[in-house]
Amino acid sequence: MKTTDLDYTSSRDWKTERRKQAIELYNKGYNQPQIARILGVTQPCVSLWITKSNKFGLNVLETKHSTGTPAKLSDKNKEELLEILKLPPTNFGFRTNFWLRKQVVEIIKEKFNVSYHPSQVSRILKKLGWTNK
Repeated sequence: MKTTDLDYTSSRDWKTERRKQAIELYNKGYNQPQIARILGVTQPCVSLWITKSNKFGLNVLETKHSTGTPAKLSDKNKEELLEILKLPPTNFGFRTNFWLRKQVVEIIKEKFNVSYHPSQVSRILKKLGWTNK
C-alpha cells in the first residue's frame, strides 16, 4: 500500500480517517515505521494512536472540534460598537473623520474594558460586516 492509494479528500474528517487507517494497517500486520511511511506521518504519532486506541477504543481517535476561545465582546457589545462606529471619530476626541484600527482599539478598551490587537479588531469588524466607508 502506498500513500497515493489513500484518499482523505472526500472525508469530512480526514484526520480521524487517517488515524483509523493506521489502526487498520497495524491490525493487518504492518509495523509502525511502515504505517508512518504509508500515511506520511511520524512513527511516534502512529505509536500514540495505537496506544490510545488500545487503551480507550477507536473513538479516542476522533478529532475533537474546538469551539475556540470565548469572545471577549458579547453580541450586545458588538451591536453597541457598530452603533458607535456610525458616528464620526471626532465625536470621541479623535482628529480624523474616518475610523482607524487603533482608534477602534481605544474605543473598545474605554467602553467595554477589553483589550485587542489592531489586527484582531480588523477580523472582528470584518465578521460584523463593517467597512469604513
